Amino acid sequence: MALQSENFLHFLKQQQFVDGAFPACAGQGGDILITAEMVILFHRLKKAATNRDLIKKALTYLYQVQEEKGKWGNGYDVEEVRITAVVLRAFLMSGLDVISESVQKGLVWLVNRQKEKGAFPVNDNIYQPNVRATGEVLRLLGRLENSYMRQKDMAFEWLAGVQNEDGGFSAAEGSGSDPLVTADALFGLYGYSNYFKSNVGQRAIRYLIDTQHENGSWHTSVKDGTDIGCTAKALMLLQRDGVKGPVVQAGYTYLREKLELARWDQCAYGDLIAVISALSN
Repeated sequence: MALQSENFLHFLKQQQFVDGAFPACAGQGGDILITAEMVILFHRLKKAATNRDLIKKALTYLYQVQEEKGKWGNGYDVEEVRITAVVLRAFLMSGLDVISESVQKGLVWLVNRQKEKGAFPVNDNIYQPNVRATGEVLRLLGRLENSYMRQKDMAFEWLAGVQNEDGGFSAAEGSGSDPLVTADALFGLYGYSNYFKSNVGQRAIRYLIDTQHENGSWHTSVKDGTDIGCTAKALMLLQRDGVKGPVVQAGYTYLREKLELARWDQCAYGDLIAVISALSN
């Protein structure tokens, strides 16, 4: 799978536009979220040093499309809070002083979106608290160990309070648990300094184990989610938690079979990024 992963990474690198952006899939224009996730991917794979020019172009693009208020948004996508958190994480992982002013501006906008009970909304127009947005912000703030402690505590407490009885998390109040939403919440929980003092994470891990399908996949009902991307995220989290054996093996078998059949030049690049990340664990 290592060679296959390298081939996919090479394919993704070739998709970068002249302005530094990456598309979400073939035939589309530059996508802010995918561009930020590509930067993060190279850091996660420890390939940033050998891809400096690519990363510099991507960061320059992200810097240029930041809005005056400090946020980032895709235009067609309303998830401004989650997108802004991912972009800021890409900046922080890159450690470039030249964009520190942009980072601070983005952080101010982001933390000011937090509601009284600790949750973050999708954007300024949709005020309902959102698990995926809150998890993404907590994941970002977790990189700032000695800063925003109150905001992190509040976000964690809110997530713990909305966890369902089965250990999962819901996309909306009143709906059932969803593996992709649960995964995004878990990524945030792992970045929280007091995570290991609670059983919130372990209950969520148990939910993921219990909801794996017979073919090794995890299914999501989230509008912008796919079973491939959901499965890749679930595998990353299970491995991080030390889970081994049939559950993980079945997940990789599912991904392997999908990869052999898929035309990746016709698929969502976000899925491919998630799969590469899972295979690199």
